[in-house]
Amino acid sequence: MHSTGEDDSLANKKKVTVEDVFGPDLHIHDPDAKWLSGNELLYRERDGDVVRLKVDTRNRTVIVRNQLFDRSRAVKYQVSPDMKHVLFAFEVKPIYQHSYLAKYIIYSLSTQETWPLNPPEVHEAVLQFAGWGPQGQQLIFIFENNIYYRSKVENRSIRLVSTGKEGVVFNGLADWLYEEEILQTHVAHWWSPDGLRLAYMTINDTLVPKMEVPFFTGMPYPASLEYHYPKAGEENPVVHLSVVSLNGPLHTCGDEETR
Repeated sequence: MHSTGEDDSLANKKKVTVEDVFGPDLHIHDPDAKWLSGNELLYRERDGDVVRLKVDTRNRTVIVRNQLFDRSRAVKYQVSPDMKHVLFAFEVKPIYQHSYLAKYIIYSLSTQETWPLNPPEVHEAVLQFAGWGPQGQQLIFIFENNIYYRSKVENRSIRLVSTGKEGVVFNGLADWLYEEEILQTHVAHWWSPDGLRLAYMTINDTLVPKMEVPFFTGMPYPASLEYHYPKAGEENPVVHLSVVSLNGPLHTCGDEETR
């Protein structure tokens, strides 16, 4: 038999609800830490502030206040290499294991100005990717499977490639096969360390047969989606690797094809 003390202890324990499971209290905090240099670290604290830490002196500087995340409804963030701007992602919608769609704004840490990140002539675009380059304020984003480049946050975006086709031709992004099975990421582009060049994959699934995959979550009846997936003996995606120069006139520097 339980003693009275044990019965009281059990009665006072709160049952775990569905809201508890999906709430912040039962989630592990991910600091999303990144090295800025050999002795500087950028990470997000549990209270939401983004902090730069000098590991040798333990000097701590708040770079982005948590209030900015609340104000922007931001789910993800990236600080520019010059530490002057933040790229906020909001209305994030997952696609596959790594990929997602989102809207983006750029926020100036010095002037508090904001700029929406959109292709020319498009408003409130939902982007497949956005990220800073390795130098200054340069960044790229991907919209409708095409890559756009901006040398500075105030500058107009330049389209680097225009061959993208929804669900078929992917520029700088992985298709479902490459994201899940090969690259283990949706990112299929790579900067040179000096920021002068960008290498990117073009994945063409035109000849790849489709496979229907059922989904059993989120609804009472299963749904299905079709993916280009090469089984044994079938056509693989056609993959090109290109390098574009970002210094001066834009041109493709090299090209390779694989199957």
